[in-house]
Amino acid sequence: MKIKATLVLLGAILWLSACGGRPGTDPDALVQTGGQDAEIRKTPAGAEPADAVEPAEEGRDVVAQIETLFGSAEEYRSAFTALQTAVAAGDKAAVSRLVDFPLSISVDGRRVVMNADQFVQEYDRIITPAIASTITTQKFSDVLVNTQGVMFGDGEVWLSGRCEDEACQTPRVSISRIQEAAKDAVEFPLTVDIELSDAAARRLHKDTETIVVYVSYFGFATPAARDMADDLGMVDLGSASPELAPGSHQAVFDGSQFKRDRVRLISGGPRVNINVLSGRRSSEDNILDCDLYEDSLAIATRSPIRLGCKLLPDE
Repeated sequence: MKIKATLVLLGAILWLSACGGRPGTDPDALVQTGGQDAEIRKTPAGAEPADAVEPAEEGRDVVAQIETLFGSAEEYRSAFTALQTAVAAGDKAAVSRLVDFPLSISVDGRRVVMNADQFVQEYDRIITPAIASTITTQKFSDVLVNTQGVMFGDGEVWLSGRCEDEACQTPRVSISRIQEAAKDAVEFPLTVDIELSDAAARRLHKDTETIVVYVSYFGFATPAARDMADDLGMVDLGSASPELAPGSHQAVFDGSQFKRDRVRLISGGPRVNINVLSGRRSSEDNILDCDLYEDSLAIATRSPIRLGCKLLPDE
């Protein structure tokens, strides 16, 4: 999941909140209601989804949180119910109509599903029995809500809102992410490969400049851990920022800076953010424009992460 490092985080947060909550962060981001020890039941094919028999008043705290973040909960509740109903019925076409394409998938490998036809063709690989069970057994009153939207289970499925016009009066709520559940045990190493453009490589070589790889581990706080979270509702799980010697383009993290004892404070599994800058040995300012990476740590450690870097325009 690559975006440019020059993205202005604060502006993104404000826009996301106004537009119904695509992935982002917020001071009130981390809210989860309902008991942590709620009973999990498998729903046989064709059975009523869990939320179909849930009294409406049980979801009032979730409704309040959604309204605080996005202004209206009606669209989220409707999409939630429609998704449960479609998955319980095995209606592939109906599920595809609830997806915001292109959709990034992290199930049975990472890939992008471009349209509804592709989604229907790959449905059984995407909506696995485990993910289907997560969807159909999820109670609306127990979902975690933050500025990314509404989360099923441990983050396997997210519903997010997307503005369809400048007014953004009624954002379209749809599936914005599908991924396998994060594993409790995180396997290191985490490997980052830096791919320099020709111009960037020449400049770094000429100036004997270094590269710094900034890695931050974090997670969404559980309700019980809100006091342990920062102002954005995130729990710090450690960080590292090795400086690569001139000519070196790979950073390997062994997990020694990852605070495993704090994983119990988060929901949805640990995540990692990676940013790359020049070492500022030859200049006071950063001279590199590099990709920014953020994803679950379980996914990030599966294979080397390749981040492209080029010179900033003024360089």
